[in-house]
Amino acid sequence: MLRLSTKVIIPFALIVVLTLAVETWTKPLLFPPGGGGGNSLYTLSKSNRGPDFYSDGFWQFWTAADPTHGSVQFVSEANAIQQGLIGITGSGAAFARASNINLPANTNRPSVRFQSSAAYDEALVIFDVAKMPVGAATWPALWTCGPDWPNYGEIDVLENIGVTGQGTFSNLVSVHMGSDSPNEASPSSFSGKVAGSNCDTNYGQGMNGCQIYDSNNHGPSWGVNFNSNGGGVWALQFGQGAGVKVWFWGRGQVPNELSNPRSTPDILSTSDWGEPMANFQSDVINSDLRQQSIVLDITIGGDWAGTQPLDGPYSGQSLAQALQKGSNYDDAEFIINGIDIYT
Repeated sequence: MLRLSTKVIIPFALIVVLTLAVETWTKPLLFPPGGGGGNSLYTLSKSNRGPDFYSDGFWQFWTAADPTHGSVQFVSEANAIQQGLIGITGSGAAFARASNINLPANTNRPSVRFQSSAAYDEALVIFDVAKMPVGAATWPALWTCGPDWPNYGEIDVLENIGVTGQGTFSNLVSVHMGSDSPNEASPSSFSGKVAGSNCDTNYGQGMNGCQIYDSNNHGPSWGVNFNSNGGGVWALQFGQGAGVKVWFWGRGQVPNELSNPRSTPDILSTSDWGEPMANFQSDVINSDLRQQSIVLDITIGGDWAGTQPLDGPYSGQSLAQALQKGSNYDDAEFIINGIDIYT
């Protein structure tokens, strides 16, 4: 099942670069086979890259309890800097990680969750990720959410869990809305594999929403294989009648205009990118999805990852035991070349 979306939005901050009962229905498609309209040409609004990634106040840090009940303690920006949980690598990329120190029993592991201080009704967001977190029961995510959840919607761009070495999983893209919202995009309009077809958070079990797994046609999209390949780039488009579309390219397959990890173009067009990996279309998405803030978090255990048995390199450990061992989280980090917002 997917992340239980008991997610809460930080009050002071108001997108961006994861059950399986599939509903059958016969309602005619409301959208053309390509799925949705919207702009194809976007102008750079905010670039988050390089040494200034954390320095201008764009990111606001969550320090309350994890709404998904993970065994983590989200820390403030100041504490994250002090503990080495955020910063800039020697090559100029941003990193965000969970702590890898040994812990006493019954202690939550320090980690980070932060979201953008700006929110968007429509945008094209580019996530250039060089490395994603892996480790025992890790549950990393890059996502967006509106202030009135689930009515204003949620988009999970990068999400899955790590109960094994994470070599075989693929990324899971999801949309959650607050009312009945079957995905009306033609399956021929995207390359991923459908895992859930109604975006209504209350449809079925587990608050799963619409779900599409990456088929890894453009390179490995998850875990150690993703990291070994040098990462990749996600593009998220939403608003202006576009529904929600997500493209993914593994390193080596990234379009030329997105391939420089240290810079980004002033103008972007989606017209030459071909079919997206995921496509979500409904009247509810186009009318209700709004005020999306970008969120990055790394939790451990919780409502999804905490319900799965550990195996692979963590076999024989309970979650409580795994949490104490710092070396289980040596690679529980994001390395982000950039998160760029176009409007």
